[in-house]
Amino acid sequence: ESLLINNSRAVQFLLCLLKWLKNDQDLINTRILCSFLYPENEHYIKIYTKDEIDRINTLKNKQERNSLKNEFLKEFYQKRMKEYLGEEQYLQICELRKYSLYEIIENTIGLIPKDLINQSELIFIRHFQDAILNFSTRYDSNIVSFLDWWEEQGKKAKIITPESENSVRILTIHKSKGLEFPIVIIPDFNTNNANKNVNWFKPNNDAELTKG
Repeated sequence: ESLLINNSRAVQFLLCLLKWLKNDQDLINTRILCSFLYPENEHYIKIYTKDEIDRINTLKNKQERNSLKNEFLKEFYQKRMKEYLGEEQYLQICELRKYSLYEIIENTIGLIPKDLINQSELIFIRHFQDAILNFSTRYDSNIVSFLDWWEEQGKKAKIITPESENSVRILTIHKSKGLEFPIVIIPDFNTNNANKNVNWFKPNNDAELTKG
């Protein structure tokens, strides 16, 4: 599951951003989006002021109270996003709703928080871009259609590395049975945790490894 594109934190951030562009009234998704922008809890967890609590308590109808709470939450999250992005960039992102799906992603990749970006995440981002481009070419180019497709099919996609590429295959002893490799790395072989009931023999040559 570590190769699932959907498990990438950077991809999850981009998906949250797409969902926010689709519906900024979804406060659960907006809270998750703010949690990406602000790793520290106190920056994205809403604490109602005394004045807000008093205003809420003056309402007798439960539905009206919940509606007012949501208004306060929306204002809070909007303020947090503007603080992180800046007023001008926040407005530019709102304008992205007019763009095609691929253009949206091209313009938002730079917003991925630095703590979510590393060398291993870049390949997930690239494959996510490819998925969006392929979807836009074959089906549609709007956020709603893509998110529906992603929930049904896209999130199952994995990164498949061709065996011809320089890579390391991680296998159990059972999975590797009958296979040959020019180089084999055995973890924990020289530690005290190694299985003392297993005998390891020096290979006859550089390309051969015999286990008995």
